Amino acid sequence: VMYVFAVFIVYRLTDYFESQGSGIDEEMAFELRLKWGGVYRSMVSLFMAITGGADWADLLSPLRSVSDTNEIIFVVYIFFMLAGV
Repeated sequence: VMYVFAVFIVYRLTDYFESQGSGIDEEMAFELRLKWGGVYRSMVSLFMAITGGADWADLLSPLRSVSDTNEIIFVVYIFFMLAGV
């Protein structure tokens, strides 16, 4: 489950970086790459979100700046992992 959500988030962020080109804010790009820069990093961030290793708001903030849909995906992941698994 975590892998599927990580791949989906990375796919959405890759699409965002490709569509923005050089017009992306460098600070935001750094935050996105730090927390969500690849499947492994995304899985670690998702794991930290459900185990209390990182605050949800800190992980969600860079995702929200890309798209509101990312916020929904993240919240659905948290709900699914806490309630369903």
